Amino acid sequence: MEIKQKTQILKALDKIFTQTERNNTETEILKAEHIFILDPALICGLIPKTDESKILIRDFINLDIHNKKNPSVEYTQEVLKYGCECKYSTQYLKLIINLFECCNESVKISTAHEYPITFENDLFKVILAPRIEN
Repeated sequence: MEIKQKTQILKALDKIFTQTERNNTETEILKAEHIFILDPALICGLIPKTDESKILIRDFINLDIHNKKNPSVEYTQEVLKYGCECKYSTQYLKLIINLFECCNESVKISTAHEYPITFENDLFKVILAPRIEN
């Protein structure tokens, strides 16, 4: 990945996620399992899929409070049978699309009724919670 592309990705990430004050080393990040980051409102999450993407997001990861479980949502056929009509924040959608545009590759999008939508490429998996109307 070129420096220009890394810079664009970091700028896009910075619009969604908060950088931590903890200085993570590359070694710490690469040893850690089930790395993910969440936005301050706990609406959007990102899972790095390669060592390169783990290192890229290291300033957003707080290993001190990191959970052991992966927040990745696995969609089964039973969940998918309900269809995929959901409402999502357009503010977050724009930011997520901007992030993936920086990656210069196609994106796989998965969703199910009242379940998070996932955006995925070779580098990242982003999970966005739906808006639930009362």
